Amino acid sequence: MDFSSFRTKIASVPDRERLVVELWYLTEMVAEANVEEGSLVFELHPRQGGGPWQIPADVLSDFMQFAAHELHAVLATERGDA
Repeated sequence: MDFSSFRTKIASVPDRERLVVELWYLTEMVAEANVEEGSLVFELHPRQGGGPWQIPADVLSDFMQFAAHELHAVLATERGDA
């Protein structure tokens, strides 16, 4: 697994009212972070083929920190705090 192939992106998806942050490995979604219910939630997606994800701790930590920062900013903007 080429760890440099992990990518994070901010997305507006049709099944969510607010922006989400997604973690991708090549063409496969690994996880999604959202604040649909007003607090940060991470959804982990199953891997194609059924095997486990092996994600370096720094990649997962960076994703969680980035998602928290970006999505808390979304909530602050909605509240008028920004």
